[in-house]
Amino acid sequence: MSMLEVRKLSVFLGGKAVVDCASFNAETGVTMLLGRNGCGKSTLIRALMGLIPSEGEIRLDGQKLHGMSVRKRARLLAYLPQRQTIPPGTTLLDYVVMGASPAGALLAAPGAAARSQAMSELDKLDMAKMHGRMLDTLSGGEARLAALARTRMQGGSLTLMDEPLAGLDFYRQHQFMAHARSDKTPILMSLHDPTFAWQYADRLLVMENGRIAAFEKGDAADFSETMTRIFGANLRFEHAGSQYLPIWNPTIERIMK
Repeated sequence: MSMLEVRKLSVFLGGKAVVDCASFNAETGVTMLLGRNGCGKSTLIRALMGLIPSEGEIRLDGQKLHGMSVRKRARLLAYLPQRQTIPPGTTLLDYVVMGASPAGALLAAPGAAARSQAMSELDKLDMAKMHGRMLDTLSGGEARLAALARTRMQGGSLTLMDEPLAGLDFYRQHQFMAHARSDKTPILMSLHDPTFAWQYADRLLVMENGRIAAFEKGDAADFSETMTRIFGANLRFEHAGSQYLPIWNPTIERIMK
């Protein structure tokens, strides 16, 4: 079981504490990170990857990550960024294969085993038949699924995902989550939809004013109160089949900014 431990993590941008003494754990299953636009979710995830300077303590399975190179962190933490780079002149298969690079020797080209694994990842997403397509000819949703397959190639003990569902339709969102969870690798994922988060999360983190509040699935009342305060709309829980999900109250208390 992999365990991410974050203690008093702070990130300062332009003299402002965007992440302010945030502390939390992420382990087995899916941990969802919620919060309003601009609250610091992406900044937090980038700090965990070592892409921006931060203060505090980050440990993965007891190993300190501060001072570790980005490449070494990439062997431990797989990363799906909010905005993916589309390399020109690259096929879908070659793009997915690139995900194996952090585990290999520096500048070494991934071999036949990596290409076979990449085809397997594409097949799980019903995209194997598209393997020869140029990446820049894919739709936004298809490109996002390609990024998931590439992230799965990275391996690592924990996967960080920043708004990975953007651009995916209803079916693809649920397909994405089913595939993301299929190898049991722990995931820390940021997103905006509290209903989707509650449905798929094993635990939830809510970010507000740079701080983190943690909720378990039994904390429906506390979670609802926090979401109402942050988003400015009443949130109630209702049974939907076998699930107990948060639903926005049609009465909006104030206009969301």
